[in-house]
Amino acid sequence: MNDKSMRMLSKKLNNKNISFSANEQCSHCFSHAIAIAEGKVLVKLSPVIKKNANTTTIDSDSQFDDEDTEAEPADSEEAALLRGLLLKVCGFIAKVCHSPQAKKYFKKCYVDAGGQVLELLPFCKTRWGSWHGVITRLLTLKKAIRMFMNTADDSEDVPKVEKGQPKYESYKLSEREWTLLDLIHKVLEAAVKVQEMFSAEYYPTIWQILPAYEELLADWHKFATDH
Repeated sequence: MNDKSMRMLSKKLNNKNISFSANEQCSHCFSHAIAIAEGKVLVKLSPVIKKNANTTTIDSDSQFDDEDTEAEPADSEEAALLRGLLLKVCGFIAKVCHSPQAKKYFKKCYVDAGGQVLELLPFCKTRWGSWHGVITRLLTLKKAIRMFMNTADDSEDVPKVEKGQPKYESYKLSEREWTLLDLIHKVLEAAVKVQEMFSAEYYPTIWQILPAYEELLADWHKFATDH
């Protein structure tokens, strides 16, 4: 709709002999710019699940492979913890989602935990804000996830993992890791909120770009100062 609004504006201005080029003045996909900013937060730390016929492996490429996103080394303790956490999360979700029995047992866990009847969300590289959705669901199902990780390996309802493969309990998250997930969620939530502002289909949103950009920067600066 931003393209359409610029074309209409160009037509009106040109009718008044005011030179205006819609192609030159159009602002392209601010949501994509926000996705690149999110990529700077998680650059080289977000795993990509690669599937083939027999196995599910996890690669270390960033979820935001973009020509404007530079690769940065992840050599700090915090970066290593974050990388390991995201790899663990993707591994756990893939392991549960690929086993019908495990999915059924997980459903029993969140019913027993008194939580909502929800499923785990796998990470999708091509969907903006995917990590926000993944982490939101993890935090919502925290009790059920803990119950599953503590009991799945000993349950007769869940097939034993193959020799050499990690057990379900190996994906347990420490309190520090749960806290880190909550922090990541708060950072990404500010970006997702801005992206949702530009998801309208029936009215122009270009006028919101600068206010939204300033709000996002303010939120992230405040978060950086507080943490």
